[in-house]
Amino acid sequence: MASSPLQRDLLVLTDDVSIRNLFYLVRSLAIENPEDGGGRALAAIAEREQYDAVILDMRYSGGTPRGGVYGVGKIQSSMTGRMLTIIAEVDGLETPPLVERYLFSGLPGARMAFMAPRFSSPWETQPS
Repeated sequence: MASSPLQRDLLVLTDDVSIRNLFYLVRSLAIENPEDGGGRALAAIAEREQYDAVILDMRYSGGTPRGGVYGVGKIQSSMTGRMLTIIAEVDGLETPPLVERYLFSGLPGARMAFMAPRFSSPWETQPS
């Protein structure tokens, strides 16, 4: 049986406002889901470090990953400074557009309840 291609959305954040919004979202999710060790670890990273860019790789539940972080390496090699790559599993096709709208323009707090990403392992890259 052939594996299905990985369905994902990839966002590259380079401005302070969208990065700050992402870390606020991460902290909120870590508070709401205290049993999620990955969320707590990512929230701790967000608290203590500053980044020039954050790559958010949102993958849909049920997708079959092939090649791990395929495509992210090309983006990282074209950028300079301190970068953080976050791989998140999201529950449905409606989640990535909501996350993107929140990161770039903000959303009312009530809309946050509709977002249900589960952050897996944060991978940090050092400045080149």
